This record gives sequence, structure tokens and C-alpha cells, in this order.
Amino acid sequence: MTKQSKTINKQKLVTVVTANYVDMLLPELLEKSLEAYLKKDFSKRHFQVSVFENTHSTAGIVLTVLAMEAYRNRIYYLENKALSKKGLAEDLGEVFKIKDKSFPANLLKEILTEVEIVRDVIVHNHLYEVEIVNDGNWDMISHRQKLLKDYGDSKRLRSGLVTEQTRQTKNLKLSVQPAKIGFEDLFTILVVFDMFVGMSDKHFPNSYVPFRFTHKFNGDWITRLSHYLSYFYANNLNKVRMKKLREIYKKLRTAFISFIPDNVDYFLRNVCPKCQDFGFHQPQKIYKCSNCVFEIKVNSGYVKK
Repeated sequence: MTKQSKTINKQKLVTVVTANYVDMLLPELLEKSLEAYLKKDFSKRHFQVSVFENTHSTAGIVLTVLAMEAYRNRIYYLENKALSKKGLAEDLGEVFKIKDKSFPANLLKEILTEVEIVRDVIVHNHLYEVEIVNDGNWDMISHRQKLLKDYGDSKRLRSGLVTEQTRQTKNLKLSVQPAKIGFEDLFTILVVFDMFVGMSDKHFPNSYVPFRFTHKFNGDWITRLSHYLSYFYANNLNKVRMKKLREIYKKLRTAFISFIPDNVDYFLRNVCPKCQDFGFHQPQKIYKCSNCVFEIKVNSGYVKK
């Protein structure tokens, strides 16, 4: 019979329950969102994305923002700082600026405010009345939409970060029309999340934002979120839309790359050595650019195709 120990052990925990949402829940949502996204006829105009794409994308966006808020709380707790109650954007912009006076805090605040605006559109279920005009083949000719009274967003109206004509945010081009929110919006917000993890990695101890990504995909275990995102970036068949997303990510890279570790593969650093397009290092040890098709063969050196 084992003798019972009389030693008393104590543990101190900081509960950050939503921090694991991206690692555990987002992969399935992103994959299902892309599945619906790629079934669209991109040659035609569409007022809204499919219910399938919209449902998985909006759920993924809300969970990603919850994870960022959880890590924000953890950072402030470990830094012995009181939350400002002004929101995620203000808090993270301030705490990174304290660590590095050259940090572009105002731009980060804008970007995270745009993310919060989209989250609020989803969570508060903003309602629109929409009139769509179709031709005889039911292809859309035009549409009109009106946000119903009392469903507006004061944060959105005050921010100046939403273009009302396009119903998109200024920097990230995220859709604020609920029915239009889809794969591209979710993907971009995950790029922002990956960027946030990278900036935290450089400015704080690893214990502050202990994000770990592990996911089995196409028979391969992936341990970097950036490699996982790169697969979706490189294999997106809608090259016109990806070109527009590339411009968004280039601006993020220009503004924030010096605040991300240069020895770790984050999405904004995961670029082609030839043309600097994103998504170069993909799962299954693939190093290939989807733009200029430059490729590195792991066992045989450089190969240009």
C-alpha cells in the first residue's frame, strides 16, 4: 500500500480560457469556409456569400478576437497594468508603445479597431434591408441596402475607418455587411492574429502569449500557424482577389515587420526570396512561391521553374 504523502503543494493559475480557440477550433472553421468559398463562380457578381461560408467565417472571427482579448488580459496581468476599458485596440497599441517608442501604435489601433468593428457587426447582429435586381438568368444586376434604425455601430461611425459606399474597412478591407463576411475576412484576421503573436514574442517573455499551434493537415503535422495559413494563400484559385489581399499584407509587412522576430517563421516573414510574395514555406516541407513559382527543393538546392 502506497504511503500517503503529507506534503501540501500549491499552484497559482491565471485562467485564460479563450486563448486556445485559434489552436483547437479555428482550423476546421477555416477549412470549411474555404471549401464553400472555392465553389463560387467568381466570374459573376454576388451580393452575399453562401450561408455555409458565412457561418464558419463569422464564428471563426468571433473566436479569434476572443483569443486576442484573452492574451491581452494575460499581458496586462503579468505587466501589473490595469485595463483601460477602452477596448482591445487601445490596450494593445498602448502596451506595445511602452515597450518600443518607435512602435506604430496608432496604425495598430486602427487595424484592431477594424477587427473589433467586424466582430461587433457579427455579435450584435446588425440588420439590413436589401433589394437585389437580377436578370432573367438570376444573375445580379444591382442592389440596394439600408442598415435598419437602431442597428448602427457608434464605434464604426466615430472611427472613420469604414467606407460606407463599399461597406469595407479602410486598412484591412474587411466587410461590415454581415451577409458578405466570408473566407477572406477570416483569413485576414488570422494574419493579424499571427502578427500579434509575433509582436508579443519579440516584446514579452514567451509565457505572456504562450500560443502553440499543432494541427494535422493532409497527413502532415503542422506546428506553425504561418505555414498553415500559407497553404490557403498559395492554393487560393481566385488570383484576382488574392492580388488585392497581397497589397493589404504588404502594407502590414512594411509597417510591422521590424517588430516581429526575424528568427521565427510568422506569416509576414514567410515570403518568397525572389519576389517577396507571401506563403512561401507551406506544410509538407514545400518551399514554393505561388506568384513567380520560384521553388527550393529541400534535398537538391535551388530550382527555378
